[in-house]
Amino acid sequence: MSSLSVLWQDATFRAAIGRLIELSEPELSELDRLTQDDLVLPADVKSNFQIDPSELEFAFLALRTMYEIARDEAGSPRSLLDELVGLAHRGSDSASVAISQKLEAKRPIIEELIRIRPAHERLAKRRSAQTDALPSLDRTKLTVDLRLVDMGEDGRRLVPVVLARLFFDETLNGNPTVTFQLTDESLKQLEQELRAVRATLTEVATEFGNRLL
Repeated sequence: MSSLSVLWQDATFRAAIGRLIELSEPELSELDRLTQDDLVLPADVKSNFQIDPSELEFAFLALRTMYEIARDEAGSPRSLLDELVGLAHRGSDSASVAISQKLEAKRPIIEELIRIRPAHERLAKRRSAQTDALPSLDRTKLTVDLRLVDMGEDGRRLVPVVLARLFFDETLNGNPTVTFQLTDESLKQLEQELRAVRATLTEVATEFGNRLL
């Protein structure tokens, strides 16, 4: 039994497919445009679509799943769509029949959406190499705190303090985040280190060129 056959038995997967094909063809084309270079849904473009952002993410999950099966098992988008339409057509409920009909009606754009994307594949392999060995920084949140300092006769003054929260892709000592504060000196040192690393990366790109993924 193929992965697609197993997934089709899951009502959640069928519902996600249903959400995907409910998108209009202009919306599907926009989804294709937004994910040309990387099969990741940008967080700031959900307003471009008529459905709720959570529903769009649900539909996008179906798209990613279909893409991965077409790449790893089905051999081609057409083969995957043939199997998916067949599974839906054999369903006894009206929802499955409707899915098969809409998949056929939107077959050209769906096949285009799940075609192999070389740029995405390169990025995926690069990310894998960068995240395999150690916990990886997922995102960073920096804020500024104002602290009140009593200066005696000179009254009270405010001191800005940078607070940093680092989010990782796995837990460190049982916690997925690390929170700390930066002094003026440590902030300057961090800026210098980041500039130095960026310069090194530029040198690496110049030195190795096409050998880099």
